[in-house]
Amino acid sequence: MARKQFSPSIIVREELIEVKIPKNTGTPKTKIQLPDNQNLRNTHIMRIELFHFADFPKSIVTKSTVIPFTLFQSIFLTLQNYDGFNFISQDPAIVYHTNGTVSERHQENFDGQKVSYPKSYIEIADAALISDAEDQVLPMRILYRLFDKAEKKTDEASFKNQS
Repeated sequence: MARKQFSPSIIVREELIEVKIPKNTGTPKTKIQLPDNQNLRNTHIMRIELFHFADFPKSIVTKSTVIPFTLFQSIFLTLQNYDGFNFISQDPAIVYHTNGTVSERHQENFDGQKVSYPKSYIEIADAALISDAEDQVLPMRILYRLFDKAEKKTDEASFKNQS
């Protein structure tokens, strides 16, 4: 049986999601699950970029305050696939901060990997840095592609084929 080849022209899509960091009310939450985003289910992840307050102070998604750089430096990322394997385990968030070069080094880590977002999470090493005034967010830009079958269906779509 011939091995199936991927399309030479892969369409990469983007989704901006947020991890909500609840305000510190005395017992801070230091392990926070990634949100389960319907658009990202069963996709191949290509790259992740993370942002902090200096990049943009308010989130476009929820209008929440973005975490400060000091808290950002204290965050570690764990990503799990559908088989329960942590293919990224406690990786510093700063590695995925987009500045034109840093995130590029880790692109090969996600070359088509599938992520189980509900089983993936961030951890905060220094709980004292969590705001006690308001909830904040960690914005994540996920670059992904669909499976070949879904990609082919998208390729075949056109204005002419609309009902």
